[in-house]
Amino acid sequence: MGMILFVVLGVAILLILVFLKKNKPNNTLDRTAWDENERMAIKILKQRLETGDITQEEYENKIKEIETKRNKS
Repeated sequence: MGMILFVVLGVAILLILVFLKKNKPNNTLDRTAWDENERMAIKILKQRLETGDITQEEYENKIKEIETKRNKS
């Protein structure tokens, strides 16, 4: 009985961690000042992420690239 409870608890913790990872905010920066091209790029990236064309890691890297280019301007 104790082993089953341990396994069930482990699976529950794992599911909670996966849920929290998927639902965390991607980026909390205020993007309202971004120009139209930057907003369009973000929109396309979000669509690609939702359809599975890119991974969460690829999405975050592309967002960072856009932010870096913006900061250099």
